[in-house]
Amino acid sequence: MSKFLTIELNDINSVPKVYYKGEGITDKVRIDFLWKTQEDSIEQWSPCISIEHYIKGEKGIPNLHTIQYNQPIEQIKGL
Repeated sequence: MSKFLTIELNDINSVPKVYYKGEGITDKVRIDFLWKTQEDSIEQWSPCISIEHYIKGEKGIPNLHTIQYNQPIEQIKGL
């Protein structure tokens, strides 16, 4: 069984290697991963994950693809 998400760094300045459900993610644009323990509890908090990368679409034209879990909804100014 493959791991859900693996992020590897060779050093602090290297491009991360990202594997999502066992598949390598290429043409990465942005990788966000946030995990923390709740302040008033020892219960774990679900991580926020966002992976943006390009995938080849029709006729080889790249399309930006996003994989997200538990992303907070950003407030729209004026609402």
